[in-house]
Amino acid sequence: MAIRKIGVISRTYRHINRYREIIAILVKYGFGEVLAKLELQKHLDFGKGFILGKSAAEIAAVSHWGRVRMALEELGPTFVKFGQIMSTRPDMIPQELITELEKLQDRVPPFSTEDAKRIIEEELGSSVDSLFRDFTDSPVASASIA
Repeated sequence: MAIRKIGVISRTYRHINRYREIIAILVKYGFGEVLAKLELQKHLDFGKGFILGKSAAEIAAVSHWGRVRMALEELGPTFVKFGQIMSTRPDMIPQELITELEKLQDRVPPFSTEDAKRIIEEELGSSVDSLFRDFTDSPVASASIA
């Protein structure tokens, strides 16, 4: 029984940084009420110092549905893919949200070249220079999940 409990706890803590990141992004884009309804503050101490990036004024100027799209983009490829799928479901979501989510079909910003190189090197165990004859710093395309 104790071993089973340790497995559950380690699985929970293994993902704690991602949970904090998701919470920070939701708060950043003005969806703190979701966190309040879920009562997450009693389970995670995430403080106030995690909100970075766009200023509150920039975010406040964006529509509610625009902030949903921006949050999905920042949350990463799985969330972008979810938004892309939802953009095809007018039977489930409002047209205003569909209009925003359709931007995830062909206007997803690429991530940095440095990140791409770091991921390639970590995954393949060698430097980009030794793996590729030529590696262009400008992206050819951007996709949510390849």
